[in-house]
Amino acid sequence: MFIKNGIKGNLYVLLAAFLTAIVTSSGCNSIRQKDNTDGSLLLIRDAHIDRLLNIDSLIEPGSLKFTLLENSKDSSFTSELECRFVTSDAVLLFNKRLNTLVIFSYDGRLKKELDLNQLIGFDFKIADIRNNPYSNRIEVLDMKNNLYSFSPDGEFLGVGEQFKSYPHALFFPLSDAAYVLYNNFNANTGNTAPNRFYVFKQLKKVSSWWPIDTSLVVVLPVNNRQFYQASGALCFFDPLFPVIYTVSDTGLTPKYRLQYQQFNLTTKNALDVGAMIKEAKFHPVPAMNYFIESDKYCIMEYILGQHRYSSVCDKASGKSLAVSYFGLGLSKQGVTLYNPLFAKDAKNFLTVIDGEAIISNQEKHSDFKAISELKNYDKILVSFRLK
Repeated sequence: MFIKNGIKGNLYVLLAAFLTAIVTSSGCNSIRQKDNTDGSLLLIRDAHIDRLLNIDSLIEPGSLKFTLLENSKDSSFTSELECRFVTSDAVLLFNKRLNTLVIFSYDGRLKKELDLNQLIGFDFKIADIRNNPYSNRIEVLDMKNNLYSFSPDGEFLGVGEQFKSYPHALFFPLSDAAYVLYNNFNANTGNTAPNRFYVFKQLKKVSSWWPIDTSLVVVLPVNNRQFYQASGALCFFDPLFPVIYTVSDTGLTPKYRLQYQQFNLTTKNALDVGAMIKEAKFHPVPAMNYFIESDKYCIMEYILGQHRYSSVCDKASGKSLAVSYFGLGLSKQGVTLYNPLFAKDAKNFLTVIDGEAIISNQEKHSDFKAISELKNYDKILVSFRLK
């Protein structure tokens, strides 16, 4: 069984993909990569786990804001919206079942709804969706390697076969004329050498790395948060390996190594698939769900067994402030941030919660002007600035 859809980030998909990797492999890929033991050490102190990790003390006073996102749809449509990414002036939510992108301004105003089925066709299958900060475009990659471009306001700009004949699960802009493709599953690439990564410049492949052993295909877990940007650099992680990399057009360079106190991998090679699978037979392996950075902190969520864990690491000390099994919290507002955080820049962060979180704690949100008309399924943008 191969998992081919790149838009996968929830708990159950990661667990399913992890089991797939174990079932389909008994060895490891041939790996040609830079020294995998480099990178700054981040110690995840999970010997003690709290129910909530409250981040009130990390937020600049007066910067926390709750904004109601304008809603013109029914509860079914709205409740299925998930935040996909943010731009300098907009936040984009996606309804996966209906293939619909919804663009909001930061003041909550609805800017555009993009029904991709109507625009492109009902047989349209999405591989990945990204914001291109270099061209200032929204880009949608389908499973046929067509790249559809939209303006920041959702106007259709065009389509092209950018990555023809190359397999992909995820993609990310690397510069104004370059992209990196990540292939988590496919060794059947025709006349092309099968690799995990491909770099394209001006529509032509210029480099590739992490070769796949075609006699042994390992299906790795995939989710849409594996690429992220920090301080102008593109970063990447593989969920099952405790290393965060920076990405260039020549390869991956380790940036952070994660060490879990309770459930750390003993294998020294971060991409040694065979060693990881052997070790997973004896104890659970943490699987990273998302990882982002501010200038002072690393914020992450990982999955272990059937549970999600959240942590915040102080970069200066290289140690986690705490680990929780119920997410990040805003204690003064009585709000739990179940959904992942997104970084607007090195200081400003945001996430989306349901209206129910505000309604159930009305006494702590008396200054929220829209509370009288709020519905449980409405979406609320939570934004703040970290110290």
